[in-house]
Amino acid sequence: MKNLEEILEFYKQTSAYTDLGFYQEFAKKLPENIKELCLLQRHQIIHPVNLMDETRQDKNSFYGDMTKIPETRLIFEDDIFPIAQSVLAELLRKDSKYDMKREIQNKVHVTCRCQAILLVSILKAKGIPARARSGFAEYCKDDGIYCDHWITEYYDENARKMDFG
Repeated sequence: MKNLEEILEFYKQTSAYTDLGFYQEFAKKLPENIKELCLLQRHQIIHPVNLMDETRQDKNSFYGDMTKIPETRLIFEDDIFPIAQSVLAELLRKDSKYDMKREIQNKVHVTCRCQAILLVSILKAKGIPARARSGFAEYCKDDGIYCDHWITEYYDENARKMDFG
């Protein structure tokens, strides 16, 4: 049986999906506070489900003025940007400022899977053990049927336990 240190070391390792390559140094400079980092990331991305409902007409949504998104961009971009490196490259190509004020037309449209993989990648770049987890969430239903959902789990050094971001 592996000890805790071996397990944590394993979850610091990257894969083809979580290796940020040239963007690793960029990721290291992002906020250390997990809640702040999660909020910052949410301001870079629009979940595509929000492109298909009444939110699409909302000028004051969490994401910004949804009416400014061109109809040609009303797509799920998970297949275009399947790995963290490609998501981050596209975000920085659109706008080199990775901040809370990203214009809505400069955000990528990816699901919770890509969001979890990107956050895992950033945490691993910072040396924090992390993994993406998937399952069915009670708070994520469509017509009463549970939908799959992805989250990020990371090791909280202060609490000495795994936590969710």
